[in-house]
Amino acid sequence: VELTQKLQMVTDALQNVNQSRSIEATAEKAVTNKRATVLEESNQELLVLVQTLLDQQTALKVQLDKQGWECQDSVEKKTALLRELTLLETAEGESAQRERDSWRIKLEESNSQVAEKLQTVLQKTEKKKKSPRNSP
Repeated sequence: VELTQKLQMVTDALQNVNQSRSIEATAEKAVTNKRATVLEESNQELLVLVQTLLDQQTALKVQLDKQGWECQDSVEKKTALLRELTLLETAEGESAQRERDSWRIKLEESNSQVAEKLQTVLQKTEKKKKSPRNSP
């Protein structure tokens, strides 16, 4: 009887150990499952964040490209306007130079004409001085 009782106690103890191991294994499995679920959720959140960052990066790149093109277009327009302005200034400068040259030529011609007339008047005056009519 004592042996039976001791065997029963050993059997009960082994069953308790097995039950404890089973409960412990179930608890570890639950913890492992919970960790796996948390990791999956975290991975999903990280994937969403990465996708959001990639979308933002793409949007910023598109915006920077657009601004670059607009800036380049603006530079090209300004360069073209500066070229036109330079051409106009050059043309105006050349026109002003031609006008100055024209006035200079007219002035020289006028001076020559005045000098010729003055010479003629002086010659006539000299002749009159020499002519007998002016003598008393």
